[in-house]
Amino acid sequence: MPVDSVTYPSGNSYNRRNFDPATNPRGLANGGTDTLWLDMCQDQIDVAAAAVEAATTATGAAAVAQAFAVTSTTSASVLTIGTGPKTAVMADPLPLIPGTWVTLSSSSAPVNFMIGLISSRDGLTLNITVPAGLASAIGGAGTYGDWRIQSCGAPGATGSIGPTGPALRADPAGQALLANLSRIQAYLP
Repeated sequence: MPVDSVTYPSGNSYNRRNFDPATNPRGLANGGTDTLWLDMCQDQIDVAAAAVEAATTATGAAAVAQAFAVTSTTSASVLTIGTGPKTAVMADPLPLIPGTWVTLSSSSAPVNFMIGLISSRDGLTLNITVPAGLASAIGGAGTYGDWRIQSCGAPGATGSIGPTGPALRADPAGQALLANLSRIQAYLP
């Protein structure tokens, strides 16, 4: 259900009703969007700045830093690149939930990777399914224990192979030149 009105700490209340400078000075419809857009954006910025300031107090700084700064983590779980179920234990907690796609790439050789769907999570343990039949879900080969884990989008299907180019045509002049190459070499210094 859409929100009809929003009131900011500044006391400004913006609503979707028609803009009328006399009766509804904070309405956003019919021209109010044009005249009040920057005011509303500034109020949103002020609210965001207040939230960041509150979050950076001594009690909230560590939690906020962890929640926003950690975009990837590592895992020392020994896994072999391939399709099917995989279990990886994260070194740092990421806000990953079942249904999220993740990339696991070897830190020492990032061309070796797997893309899978988190099927379940228990604490720091992720149960991931790398789909079979999707060539773009794996890259490289081998067994590694130095994984970098981060969320990603679902892998796309492998595209079709492009058309084959035309067959080479015989070049009669070139073939004659090759056939007579030994006679030509006799005349070269």
